[in-house]
Amino acid sequence: MAKTYKPLDKLLKSTGMTFTAIAEKADMEDYTLYRLRQRPSKLNGEIIAKISNATGLDETKLFEISYFFAQKVDISQRKVS
Repeated sequence: MAKTYKPLDKLLKSTGMTFTAIAEKADMEDYTLYRLRQRPSKLNGEIIAKISNATGLDETKLFEISYFFAQKVDISQRKVS
């Protein structure tokens, strides 16, 4: 099982909802949310809006996590490969 990105997990858990409940309320499959938790850079505006509406989280916080992951983690992984 691949690791998920802890800052995103922590933010989602702060809602008091389970990942399954978040996925259901955001109208996505569990595995889709799981894949997004593995690679938050795949969060686009539509998905961020869905998760924000489902959880009440600020869209900006979700975007910042996605952006940070894309800038730091994705880039460092490309350098290693």
